[in-house]
Amino acid sequence: MSLMRELRSVGEELSGYAELMDSSARAMEDLLRDNEKLKAASVQQWISVEEKLPEPGMRVIIARPYEPGQPLRVEQGCYSTNGWWKVYGTNVKRVKYWMPMPKPPEVA
Repeated sequence: MSLMRELRSVGEELSGYAELMDSSARAMEDLLRDNEKLKAASVQQWISVEEKLPEPGMRVIIARPYEPGQPLRVEQGCYSTNGWWKVYGTNVKRVKYWMPMPKPPEVA
């Protein structure tokens, strides 16, 4: 094989690799964009009141037992101060977990 043919062959191979790299880079960019969208739409997680409290007055979803030892119930409430929570107009203390309220659906 002549040197020119070898150089052409190597050039064609490199051109194919460059196209593959460009295609791979575009696919990676698409995946990263999709990943960011999924993060934004991810399911909210319960937050322990021992880890973090919401801002006072912020409406949140809470999980609490009505009585010690009972199963947790899910309700809407807001943190007041000094460990007190306002739930349906009543002050309570047994809240175990909370999470932010979900965003309302977009209406077309």
